[in-house]
Amino acid sequence: MGNLENLVKLGLAANKLIGPIPHSLANLSRLETLYLHSNQLSGLVPSEIGDMKNLIDLELSYNKLRGPISHSLANLTRLETLYLNSNQLSSPVPSEIGVMKNLIDLDLTHNNLSGPIPHSLSNLTRLERLYLYENQLSSSIPQDHGSQASIVELHLFDNLLSGSLPQQICQGRSLQNLSVDNNNLMGPIPDFRNCTS
Repeated sequence: MGNLENLVKLGLAANKLIGPIPHSLANLSRLETLYLHSNQLSGLVPSEIGDMKNLIDLELSYNKLRGPISHSLANLTRLETLYLNSNQLSSPVPSEIGVMKNLIDLDLTHNNLSGPIPHSLSNLTRLERLYLYENQLSSSIPQDHGSQASIVELHLFDNLLSGSLPQQICQGRSLQNLSVDNNNLMGPIPDFRNCTS
């Protein structure tokens, strides 16, 4: 791919592409947008993608990708959109995602992710949309979750979450859409007057 080294956007979405994501894509060092969603790609998410430091938009959803989410993705500090939904990804959500301070949209839905929701996600001060539904996430919702001033949509339904809803779930006052259906939550309903400005 040496003759494509100046490529800024690569869109291969909505085809019938198969096989693994090539490690050589990391050679496209100027790439800002990578669309590989809606194919039949399989295998792991290459850790080398974490070397593509100029990426702003990464969409790998609707494939057959498996294994853990690579911790190296946390190196993508310019990233604003990360879509890994509708794959076969497993293991916990990496806490390292919490250092990706420019993230606006994070979609990890419809995978096999397990373990707790990392507290570090509350560090994403630009995050507007967080989609974690249809996984096997467990433990309680972090008490500071949803309190970011920027969060607009928070969808956690169809998981194994327990405990109570955080009283400050919409302290940020931007929240417009909250879905926590089909979990094991208990306790009182928060005072949703905090959700109004």
